[in-house]
Amino acid sequence: MKQMLSAIAYCHNLNIMHRDLKPENILLEANKQYDQIKLIDFGTAKKFDPSKKIKEQIGTPYYIAPEILNGQYGKECDLWSLGVITFILLSGIPPFNGSSDAEIMSAIRKGKFNFNHKSFQTVSETAKDFITKLLNLDVTRRLTAQQALQHKWIVEGAKVSVDQASLLDSMNHLKSFHKNNVFKTATLSFISSHLTTKVEREELARAFK
Repeated sequence: MKQMLSAIAYCHNLNIMHRDLKPENILLEANKQYDQIKLIDFGTAKKFDPSKKIKEQIGTPYYIAPEILNGQYGKECDLWSLGVITFILLSGIPPFNGSSDAEIMSAIRKGKFNFNHKSFQTVSETAKDFITKLLNLDVTRRLTAQQALQHKWIVEGAKVSVDQASLLDSMNHLKSFHKNNVFKTATLSFISSHLTTKVEREELARAFK
């Protein structure tokens, strides 16, 4: 999450918003550890004017920000999506759910979520505070990327030990959530079968030159 925030902070400083942040757009480089990630798919990214709001509705169910659904948004939408991703990574379940896209969108507009699921029993209050400050309906009170990077959970995260039993439980929920989402499964299959590795890209570059 720290690396994701760093990438988004960099983009926002250049007045670029991603607009479609989701787990499928976070990749691991081949032969690298889990702390080496890449943010991909800037097909929906957009250059923005900080003084103006955008009306175009775009994004993915579960991760789309409520202000996008309302047709008036700015770069803050990316931080909402990161809040959703964090919630899912820690619990394996989405904060806003429904049996259809319409129900999911309705839940997102309301912005009401909780940490009642058993997966959150071992999650720190600091982590919950981090999520809460990202999933804030009021964009003026939502953390910016730079502010989120300074949050205690991010700064001290490397010092916190992980409870393996809780991690396994969250992973099982995440697998179930993934299994029930046909579109996401199709997307992951596309990514794994079509995107090249760094080595392949370098070879293609040499061939092109």
